[in-house]
Amino acid sequence: MRHLSVTLFFLTLCLTIFTKILVSDQENQIKKLENKILGIDERINRLKVDLSYVTRPKKLQEINSKEFKLLPILQEDVIKYKND
Repeated sequence: MRHLSVTLFFLTLCLTIFTKILVSDQENQIKKLENKILGIDERINRLKVDLSYVTRPKKLQEINSKEFKLLPILQEDVIKYKND
C-alpha cells in the first residue's frame, strides 16, 4: 500500500510540473503573438498617417508637378452634348 501511495504522489507531482511547464510555454507564445499584433497595429497606424499626409491637396499638387505634369480640365474644355 505504501508503494502505491508513493507512486501516486510522484505521478501527481510529475503531472503538475508538466502542466505548469506547458502552461508557461503557451503563455510565452501568447505574449509573442501579442507583440506581433502590436507591431502590425503600429505599422497600420503609420501607413494611415502617411496616406492622410500624401492625399492632402498641396501634397497632391506637388506630386503632380514632379511626376506627372498633368493639367486640370477647365470648364470651357468640357464637351457639351445636345439632345435632338
